This record gives sequence, C-alpha cells and structure tokens, in this order.
Amino acid sequence: MFPIKDSYIAYFKRDKSAIERNPNTVDRLCGRLYEMGLDTIYARCSEPKETNRQIGPLFRRWLNKGSLGVAPVPYDEFISNEKNAVLDAGDNLLMKFATEHLNYTHFKGLDFVGRFNKKYVIGEAKFLTDFGGH
Repeated sequence: MFPIKDSYIAYFKRDKSAIERNPNTVDRLCGRLYEMGLDTIYARCSEPKETNRQIGPLFRRWLNKGSLGVAPVPYDEFISNEKNAVLDAGDNLLMKFATEHLNYTHFKGLDFVGRFNKKYVIGEAKFLTDFGGH
C-alpha cells in the first residue's frame, strides 16, 4: 500500500510517463512523504488493506461458488456460445472482453462480466455500508 491516499497515485501507476508531465504534483507528493518521515511511511505501508480494496477478490470467490446459478467459465468457453455464464477471468481479460465485445470505453476496472438471456452485464463490486467512504 502506498502511504498517501491521493488520486494521482493510481494515475501514476497506470501511466509512468505522467510523472514527467506533472512535476508540481510529484513535488507535492514528495513533500508529503518527507513531512511524514520514514517511520510513518513504513507504518502506513504496513497497514492492512481497507475493506473496499479487498472486496474484488471476495466477490470473485462468491461468484465461483455459483451464487448466481451459473458456474464461471474460461474466456474461450464464454465467447464460444450464448449460454448463461459468468466470465472467469482476471482484471485485464475482463476489461479486454468488455472493450472488444461490448464497446466499453471507461478506464474503471471491472469485477464482473456475465451473460444472461443473451444480455450482457458488467459491473464492479462495492462494499455498501451505512457509513461514509470513497
């Protein structure tokens, strides 16, 4: 875990060249790290993931139990027919399928691609509570 919550962190992880194009943001983040000090940086990097960061794998485990009435199937089987199914794939393959076959154009990762009655459903797992969050 990166020790600072900032939306630019994920952006920089995805697009390494963005670091060079955003020197002021890099300076701001570096300044925050220097202010924290090494002990705090280490402590924050060692903290467990937040629940909302763990939910994707838990959701996949739930899908693999057949909770939706269909067993997840590999990519080749999923694209070879029109039967009800859930695509059993990692983040990149879910995104690839949605982009190539469903004209999905968002950058947000997916946790779910399914087909029911010849209609496709895509989604992201979220942990809902009555408390605030991001």
